[in-house]
Amino acid sequence: MNPSASDGSQNAAGISFNFVDATLNDVPGTVVTRECEVNGSELLWPTGATAAQIAAATAQLTALGIITR
Repeated sequence: MNPSASDGSQNAAGISFNFVDATLNDVPGTVVTRECEVNGSELLWPTGATAAQIAAATAQLTALGIITR
């Protein structure tokens, strides 16, 4: 998620369970994209993300069925 982008990558679409850099090529990783509960205090947000951007991303995750507790 890149909150300052405007190409779609500003939208939260799931949660990765590890940091992966797929900038140059596809790499394996584990993500959840719907219907789960996660510990919100364990989520890491991009450096510089504002409270409003985090709230918007959390709402996007909720719309996918990813509930933060």
